[in-house]
Amino acid sequence: MPTAVWDRLSRDTYIDWPTVLLTHRSRKRRETAMQLASAWRIAYQDTARIKFPSGREADAKKAESWVASQLKARRKAIQKHNSYLPIWVEPVLALSFIPVWVFSMDCIRRMAGDKRTVTSLFFRADGSTIDPNIVPMEPGFQTETLWWIPNLASPDHLWILPITYGVLATFSVWTRVREAAKRETDTSSLNGDAERLKVFSANLSKTLSYILTAMPTVFTYLIIRSDLSTAVVLYLIGTTTTQLVQRPLLARVLGTAKRFPLLKAKQAKPKGQVEK
Repeated sequence: MPTAVWDRLSRDTYIDWPTVLLTHRSRKRRETAMQLASAWRIAYQDTARIKFPSGREADAKKAESWVASQLKARRKAIQKHNSYLPIWVEPVLALSFIPVWVFSMDCIRRMAGDKRTVTSLFFRADGSTIDPNIVPMEPGFQTETLWWIPNLASPDHLWILPITYGVLATFSVWTRVREAAKRETDTSSLNGDAERLKVFSANLSKTLSYILTAMPTVFTYLIIRSDLSTAVVLYLIGTTTTQLVQRPLLARVLGTAKRFPLLKAKQAKPKGQVEK
């Protein structure tokens, strides 16, 4: 890998590492808090059956309201001692790296001597060009070769590198979608609008997961169609490989929240009734 591409890749990794570390720690603490809340929910439901005997609709509503209020207070206490980021912060942190990624990719593209603008890159009818003085060319791209490719400023006409990137990116997205699917939000303690909102969010996340899984294929097609230089494709392969390595490495170093079976409290039997 050329020095310019390696230098840009190293800088992006240093920028992305703290974000990934913070997100992983917050996700681990949230999963632990969710399991604790689920265990307390079962305990409160068992207590509610005793405080509000079943059989009447009014008692059922009182029990439901009492369990919800107790869980709300318990969640606040858990988060106070086991603080974590709100769930909406994680995607925001993930999206915050996109401008850095786009800037780095465009910088390498200009260093390879590509004078096309972003619009003319994908729409051939646009003949506008960029100012080459903003990012000077890297002479090494014109002299270094890579196996069947004469120089790193030229595209891969055999499409081997773009397809390699597409496979790696698809696998990376698929692993993230699979991990997100395993972290199902506990909605059994929610009621009414809150539960419907959670169900809608789950369905939306499922739809977005299909779209995200298909995005690498679309992006690979755009890379081939726009004849991006080999240096840019090498940078994309490097960033994707780095993400595939650092996620399991962080999980191994920091650990993951171990899942344990929820404790089912045995309901007390009335006096005189024989337990089966």
